[in-house]
Amino acid sequence: MKPLQHQFVSVLSVATLLVASVMTVNAQTIDWAGYTWNVTQSDRVGDGTVKGNLSNVLVDDSGDLHLKLSNANGVWTGAELGTSKNLGFGSYYWIFDAPLTTFEPQVVLGAFTYGPAAGIGKDASNEIDIEFSKWNVATNVNNGDFNIFPATGGTKGVNSSNLWNWTSGTVATCRIDWTPTSVTESVWSGVVDVNAPTSSAKVKWIYNGAASAIPQAAVPFLFNLWTYGSAPTQAMDVTVKSFQYIPAPSLPGAPSDLSAAPGPHLTTLNWTAGSGATSYNIYRGYSIGTVAATPVATGVAAASYTDYGLTTGNRYFYKVAAVNSAGVSGQSNVVVSVPK
Repeated sequence: MKPLQHQFVSVLSVATLLVASVMTVNAQTIDWAGYTWNVTQSDRVGDGTVKGNLSNVLVDDSGDLHLKLSNANGVWTGAELGTSKNLGFGSYYWIFDAPLTTFEPQVVLGAFTYGPAAGIGKDASNEIDIEFSKWNVATNVNNGDFNIFPATGGTKGVNSSNLWNWTSGTVATCRIDWTPTSVTESVWSGVVDVNAPTSSAKVKWIYNGAASAIPQAAVPFLFNLWTYGSAPTQAMDVTVKSFQYIPAPSLPGAPSDLSAAPGPHLTTLNWTAGSGATSYNIYRGYSIGTVAATPVATGVAAASYTDYGLTTGNRYFYKVAAVNSAGVSGQSNVVVSVPK
């Protein structure tokens, strides 16, 4: 596997690489946090200052993941690993425990989605990062950055970035919330719940853009610890205490087999539930072409609904759609009812 670089606009350049994971020292793959991870070995991490080393990735007896910078016989090496499975839209949550405010300026600690790790797009594309680093500038007032590289890009794609200064201690909870049209990147001081409101984060960035500006494909998720521009002078051990991926909910399946039973000034509708539905919208019209786009009833919990107050002898046309937190499904078949 060849090293893959990515550019960091307005501050230097960043690079991230492949896939990896571990449960024991010197393992090429590890199982941790419910996923199998591939560990980078021999190939250079980031900009190529240090290579990946299997011995620098391990899981301790408490189940915490460790990433290390180490020196053996005068050769410095870093750490990198990424999921063997591609992960898509949703929330990515993890906790770093590290000397985040006192890193050597060349040290880079990153966590990111990365398509090129699985051959999805070229370098500098399909990537969303949270990184702690001064990018080898000791006087840099910022020691952290959020980055988004678009769904498409050349060997040196143009990213969107937001820089920040972390002063809030050694334990940081991080989360990336990724949708087709927006990315929210947040970092909290200390340990917070996976569903913590972004309003309570110490640093946060909400990015809204077109599909061309936000990655759209499912890709691996990576962690790495490396140095930019020059080798480290101090060994380091970073702990990742937790990782969770919560997939974005899918649209529910459309209801089917809608039927109508007319009664005195009413019609009772029944249908087969749509998969993943939490409620239903009811649509009504006076011809097939006039079934309203605006529902006449929402929040219907059961797969049945009675429409009251209808005029005897009139023809009423109905459709039903399923709803959940992801949105509204396609509509069911159309039925007609003539109240008695």
